[in-house]
Amino acid sequence: MSLKPARIQAGQERGPGVDAQYLLAFVGSNNGRRVFDRVATRRELGVVPEDDTRTFSAARRVDDMAIPTITLASGHAIPQLGLGTWQLQGQACETVVKEALDLGYTHLDSAWMYQNQDAIGRALKEVGARREDLFITSKIWHSHLEYDAALGQMEEILRDLRTEYVDLLLIHHPGQGVPVEQTLAAFEKIHAAGQALSIGISNFSIEQTDRARAATGLPLCTNQVEYHLHHQRDDLRRHCHAHGIFLTAHRPLAKGELAQDGELQEIAASHGKSPAQIALKWLVQQDMIVIPKASSASHLRANLDLFDWQLAWPL
Repeated sequence: MSLKPARIQAGQERGPGVDAQYLLAFVGSNNGRRVFDRVATRRELGVVPEDDTRTFSAARRVDDMAIPTITLASGHAIPQLGLGTWQLQGQACETVVKEALDLGYTHLDSAWMYQNQDAIGRALKEVGARREDLFITSKIWHSHLEYDAALGQMEEILRDLRTEYVDLLLIHHPGQGVPVEQTLAAFEKIHAAGQALSIGISNFSIEQTDRARAATGLPLCTNQVEYHLHHQRDDLRRHCHAHGIFLTAHRPLAKGELAQDGELQEIAASHGKSPAQIALKWLVQQDMIVIPKASSASHLRANLDLFDWQLAWPL
């Protein structure tokens, strides 16, 4: 594991609010809660290299928890932290989604294959969530990558989620025997119909990413892949970032494996953080989007504690 002992640095106050990454200014209130907006960019603060092609947008702070948003190549903003819903189903899924929304999460990662989008849709309806306040990702499964099949699965996704559009639609896995050009032609039609605001890929290699980029006139906004301290894919990360494609790390905690890592436990204990928080922060500081699954309110709340402290950099 490539991780040196970390030093957590508290944010330095500069006016209404600031941390080591973002200069924040109070801009108003939302249902009685104070809302802050960033007024200095990560690039201006020296966090992002000058030659980086990606764009970072405003961070928002509700109460004392800040979730930064990143502007995708499509121009739409995605919260850097989301709720992963893989293996959450039925009532358990509904409960976790409701708890996450209550804590301030707005980014929900889902997929047709997860068989939980109906539960997510019910939860959103029951809490009366405003659609414009949410960022919802879904994925077309590799069994439905042919043009008409992709269009049909998209209709099912929207019906289950009880929404007219998703914010981000991904090819869940590269197709076996279906040219990516055919799938992306369907994605272009879905995008033109307003059913997906942004599109992307998932589990694509460098070569597969380049073929997908060449196959569509729409920007590919993200590549969602397994990425964590025990499974680092720096070449893929650098390649995607060079082309304006953000990486989203799924299984960012290695399905709980990292909690048992002795070095990570030592670093976490030294600084009053959990191994999970150190592992997630390591990804966030490399400008990746993270979507950890959490099945309890305590874990949901702990995952929010990522944005007002820093690991020593570079690690």
